[in-house]
Amino acid sequence: MINIMTKIYAVYSIVKLTEQPQWLNDFRKKYDEAYDLHVTLKQPAYIEENQLNEIKRILNDILVEFKNNNDKIKLIFDNLKLDKVDDNNKTGNIYIFSSNNSPLNNLQKKIRDELKKYSEYLNPKFEEFEYDFRPHITIARELNNTKLEKALTIIKNEFVCEGEVTEIILSCVNEISVKEAHDPNNLTKYTL
Repeated sequence: MINIMTKIYAVYSIVKLTEQPQWLNDFRKKYDEAYDLHVTLKQPAYIEENQLNEIKRILNDILVEFKNNNDKIKLIFDNLKLDKVDDNNKTGNIYIFSSNNSPLNNLQKKIRDELKKYSEYLNPKFEEFEYDFRPHITIARELNNTKLEKALTIIKNEFVCEGEVTEIILSCVNEISVKEAHDPNNLTKYTL
């Protein structure tokens, strides 16, 4: 009998900031988890471990074609947003969205469409996020009202960041955690 293991996969782009506010690094150490800055291109979904090689092949084909037809993906993150803390959502997050993202939108759509049959999302909301793609970086997670208010006093109106996508990561993990996200055995990296 074959033992097929269920895994969680996602595809995201690593973003290297080339310009950022001076406060950002210390701010993220205080208010965020130790994830690399990234933009999620394919939302977390369940797969069987034996499907991973096919996903890698599809993603590799997409990225070879993309690299041959495009320059670096440069992004400007210039629109601050936050999740509100309310009775249903006890904590809030802070994001900076990008308004300059056509090449990334095209790449995300191609990945979404080509990997459509591997879309048993962890959360039904993830499908909506995938089809209403709005590139952003998360700079603070799970803040209660007090922490959220304090964090916003640090940000003020100085939050615009510029950066570029340096790699695409295919992550395949047993659970969503910082430890699993940093384990090199769980990552397939594609340099752009």
